[in-house]
Amino acid sequence: MDQGLLRRLANLCKTYYVNRTIDDLFFYAGADRSWWVQVNMGEGERVTRFYGWVEGIKTQAPDQLPRIVEQVSQSILQNESIPSRDKEALRSTLPVVEEEPEDDGTIKVEPLLSTVARMLAQSGRAREVAVLASSKADLSLLGREDWTYIDHYRLALRIPYKLYVQIEEDKTEIEKIIESCIDKVLVVNKGHVLDEVTIAPDLVDDNRWRDKAAAWLAGEGVNNQGRVRSNNVASKTRDGLLFRSNEEINLYNALKAFGVTFAPLPVFLRGGSEYRRIEPDFVIIKSGVVMVVEVDGDTVHHESPADADARTTLMEKEGVYVLHVSASECKTPELATACAKKVLERIISLKEARR
Repeated sequence: MDQGLLRRLANLCKTYYVNRTIDDLFFYAGADRSWWVQVNMGEGERVTRFYGWVEGIKTQAPDQLPRIVEQVSQSILQNESIPSRDKEALRSTLPVVEEEPEDDGTIKVEPLLSTVARMLAQSGRAREVAVLASSKADLSLLGREDWTYIDHYRLALRIPYKLYVQIEEDKTEIEKIIESCIDKVLVVNKGHVLDEVTIAPDLVDDNRWRDKAAAWLAGEGVNNQGRVRSNNVASKTRDGLLFRSNEEINLYNALKAFGVTFAPLPVFLRGGSEYRRIEPDFVIIKSGVVMVVEVDGDTVHHESPADADARTTLMEKEGVYVLHVSASECKTPELATACAKKVLERIISLKEARR
């Protein structure tokens, strides 16, 4: 990888971007949010942020680094706030690539879904973004109208079964929202029409599935963890458990390392005439204190502090302590460890106050 190109990109990020938008550059170029690593550059925070992505991709997916850097470069060149002279300087650093073949007029599924995911994210549609980001997409041609020459397509999205069971009740609504958004993208292309979007669970290749099914029927591995049937879906897994974000996974690992008793994303129900279902991020039990910890403000989910408070009010009325922490406090494993330590210290202080 050309170090001069990386240095120019880092300087542009330093001048025209903030940490969050630097993350978005790499995320929408195909990088996984978990790939970022802490690096010691001895430079500014934004330059360090940029190189944290580069070093993380080198470790996690080195073969994808050239493609991702190319996509990041193209996104920066499309930024209207960057002066032309800086864009020209970047273009002069980019490697010369062979001219792409002429567009054959077919729909390119990945650029289509990338655009739709960005539009949905801007609208706070975390549930639909999670479906798109987790899917294996197949755009198939259903047929062509002989008299209009219009091609009709179907988009099939296969998603992990753990995500599918979370959104199954709302599947039809999600399909319509994604289809409507795609229609907005295709409106300028009169030769293509999307007839339907279908969401289905992806097939699992597991030659031990019969043994596992028998074990489940016998009561082994039963999991009562929340399925989060809402816009705030839990699309990530660790140790067979569900999480909404990498920040939650970092805090989970930190709490586990401290040896504390806790439950990630558990289900609480209140029966009676005012039935409620509550799924707090974490419930910690220590030294006679029960505390709910909510991780607020990650970049994908758009739940406001007021909405988070509304979810936990019922718990507080029953004497449970609620503590809100920022997702930025759990951005890395090191930060999450410090956050977990702060949470446990807060529990100790609450216990002392009881005496």
